[in-house]
Amino acid sequence: ILMPLVNGYETLRIIREEFKDMSTVIIMATAIADKEEIMACIKHGIHDYIVKPFHLSELLARVSTMLKLKKVRKSLAQGITLRDRRRAYSLKFSEIVYITSHLKNSVIHTIERDIELPILMKGIIDRLPPDIFMRIHKSHVVNIGFVHSISHVRSGRYRVRLNDDDDTELPIGAACLESLRARIQQ
Repeated sequence: ILMPLVNGYETLRIIREEFKDMSTVIIMATAIADKEEIMACIKHGIHDYIVKPFHLSELLARVSTMLKLKKVRKSLAQGITLRDRRRAYSLKFSEIVYITSHLKNSVIHTIERDIELPILMKGIIDRLPPDIFMRIHKSHVVNIGFVHSISHVRSGRYRVRLNDDDDTELPIGAACLESLRARIQQ
């Protein structure tokens, strides 16, 4: 907030003129822990603030939270468009059952068909809303709305069964099991 030449509010105004849609996340650092000053920051359009001095871990946690919230806001979109060299596929999120990854290709399994594209899973998962989709394994992402049940296969191994035409079963990574259980119980 207190900077030489141009203060934080003026800098904020300049940024907001450049990026009018409020999609640019701004976290303001301030030495002033005054309630009125913080409220003024919020009224000027910041997303979060951090009081100096702060630890790097606190700043990283706040940035991480803002990025997650930004992804949740993206979920207002109804779908995704994916392209290969020949054509584009526009898919509604509600049509995508699950996505699998094989080497440098990904297969998007929809209600109607399977679409194989030369796209890495990372190029897709970053564009999916986390309130609808969840990575359950290093090579599988599922639409939570299609999860039917979780079953124990054998010692330490679990599978998820999906509500689709094939009653698909996919392995669940051990690190994902508890969060998947929590998500389907909501």
